[in-house]
Amino acid sequence: MDDESISLLFGELDSLSKRCEFEVYFFDTEVDTKNVIKWRRGSKHPAVRIRSGGTDFNAPTRHANENPDVDGIIILTDGECSKPESCRIKRAWVVIPGHNLMFETDELVVKMEKLKGANAA
Repeated sequence: MDDESISLLFGELDSLSKRCEFEVYFFDTEVDTKNVIKWRRGSKHPAVRIRSGGTDFNAPTRHANENPDVDGIIILTDGECSKPESCRIKRAWVVIPGHNLMFETDELVVKMEKLKGANAA
């Protein structure tokens, strides 16, 4: 994903933090457990890219499946990866504008749209 897409997704995380607290894990072919962001309610964080390898949706799925404290997972993505294994908890997808998941799913999929005539999220 490009830097603009990363910024757009971080804007959505800023909005989500108005409602709840959560943790953000970065992943490519592995989940980075050292650079976790513990997003506190109402806080903001600068958009950063921590990982930049190939994408494997099994990485965050396995991480969630192996951690009993995780009660839900939202994967922010451009959708460009094959279908992952099943997840023991609810999994949702947020897909950047102009992209789609490369597979069918019954899980919640939110397709972001770019605002016409604006650079804002």
